[in-house]
Amino acid sequence: KLTVAYLRAGDIYREQGDYAAAERRYGSAAQVEPASFDAQYLHGLALQLLDRYSDAVRTYIRAIIINPRDFNANLNLATTYLQLGEPQQALAYAQRAVELDPKSSAARSNLGAAYSALDRHAEAVTEYLQALELAPLSGPLLLNLANSLGRAGRYEEMVNTLDQLTRTEPTAVAYERLGAGHFYLRKYPESLAAYRKAVEIDPNHYPAWNGIGVNLMNHWIFSDQRDEPARQEALEAWRRSVQIERNQPKIMELLGRYQR
Repeated sequence: KLTVAYLRAGDIYREQGDYAAAERRYGSAAQVEPASFDAQYLHGLALQLLDRYSDAVRTYIRAIIINPRDFNANLNLATTYLQLGEPQQALAYAQRAVELDPKSSAARSNLGAAYSALDRHAEAVTEYLQALELAPLSGPLLLNLANSLGRAGRYEEMVNTLDQLTRTEPTAVAYERLGAGHFYLRKYPESLAAYRKAVEIDPNHYPAWNGIGVNLMNHWIFSDQRDEPARQEALEAWRRSVQIERNQPKIMELLGRYQR
């Protein structure tokens, strides 16, 4: 019945990557001493590491009832709600984590993710920018910032952010988003080039195939429907896309409309 023994055993298993064994030890500590913040918090952490998000939420809430002002508990609870796809529930805890540590890049980024998931992209951009000021450049953070800039209609800034990202982390996702940014700005040659670079990096990245198809079909339309090779290549790009991901009703509709 020694709580600290269960906790230290849980720590050892967690450091070894054996999260299931860690969860059992932390759970035993929480049963022995339900009022222990450490036991409840660490049990929640192990559950989160095991992707048992609903159980983790309940356990983190018990920890926060014991200590409402703990930074990590609020931060992790917000993250777990986001992992469950419940940004409205995440928001209050993400805001509290920022209040508890305004200089935490992780907390700012988490709050930005909550705002983004709620389509509050202007507020998301503010948080992402502050997160970037507080920590070294992060590829995922730059990508999230670019997405919210695009959703906020700030396309020039979106493209500038993605230009920076593709120089440091030239991934298919980054180039696909760069293609979208150029497309919003009606810079179609640059858009097509970015989409082509995305599928060069990852031939299975189907959103980039969709972008290639849209650009080429636009070119066919702008040519007064004379550039038949562009139409054929567009259709082939869309076919490649639906071979990778079949659940795309909009692309299927475009294929049906333009292949006739």
